[in-house]
Amino acid sequence: MMNDFTLIIPTFNRSHHLAALINYLYLSKASFDILILDSSTFDEADKNKALVEDYSDLSIKLVNYNEDIKFKLKLIDGLKLIETEYCAFCADDDIVIPDAI
Repeated sequence: MMNDFTLIIPTFNRSHHLAALINYLYLSKASFDILILDSSTFDEADKNKALVEDYSDLSIKLVNYNEDIKFKLKLIDGLKLIETEYCAFCADDDIVIPDAI
């Protein structure tokens, strides 16, 4: 894996968007770390956990938060968790072109 970059993906109750993004990154052979910041409700959080388990070939770390966490606090915490020199945020309903990183 590319050990100098982390893609941070905040998500909340949109497991279908997150699944599409993770599948896209898998098909694109993403070689960087992925950090998912999830404050979804119980059912959606379970779907996201199963998704991460299904894509064990990717370097994904899933961090769960309470549903009521303020968005900016979730982002700040995510920045504290990265271990790479560079990072970028990508919403769960957006895409990033891995070869452009």
